[in-house]
Amino acid sequence: MFEFMPIAHNKPFNKYKENIQKKQLDKFNDEPRKSSKDLKDSSDYLRFLFTVTDIKKLKDISEKTIPYSQEKYSVNHLKWDFYAEYYNDPDTSVEYMGLYLHCDSERKDWEVCSSYQLALLTNDPFSKKRDICMKSSCDRMFESIGSHESEWGWRLFVTLSTLFDPNNDYIKDDSIRVEVCLKINSTD
Repeated sequence: MFEFMPIAHNKPFNKYKENIQKKQLDKFNDEPRKSSKDLKDSSDYLRFLFTVTDIKKLKDISEKTIPYSQEKYSVNHLKWDFYAEYYNDPDTSVEYMGLYLHCDSERKDWEVCSSYQLALLTNDPFSKKRDICMKSSCDRMFESIGSHESEWGWRLFVTLSTLFDPNNDYIKDDSIRVEVCLKINSTD
């Protein structure tokens, strides 16, 4: 993938160097990360890549904005998307970003039992910083009964100070990228 790099500083290539590196980085960022490869029976998991924009609005508590992912993925009759939410821990006064996987369906009554893993991805795949990864400890039931039964995630996924630290490279162009590995165990 990086055969270009040893000759990148030669004069004929300087003009194209930045574009080639960007394409290589984009291609790399679309590939599964190590976090998804560590899953037991990883071939049973679906992999989705979500982009959540306007992430800086999490800092502005007065707006109470909940940024949703740009993408929605459909599997059978189920539609999956993703959102981030601000949370201030009352015990410690530490500010967090929570991440939640949301499921919906056009059917009136539905339910799905699934296992999942969420990973907040760094924008620099060559960085020594690691993706932040959380995995469901047990199967979760997403269902049509109420709004909170159709979403699962972690309220304390990452502190805002870690998220917004430019050295960690989680935010680019006011957006974050989240990889979701989802295993659907049963549906009704």
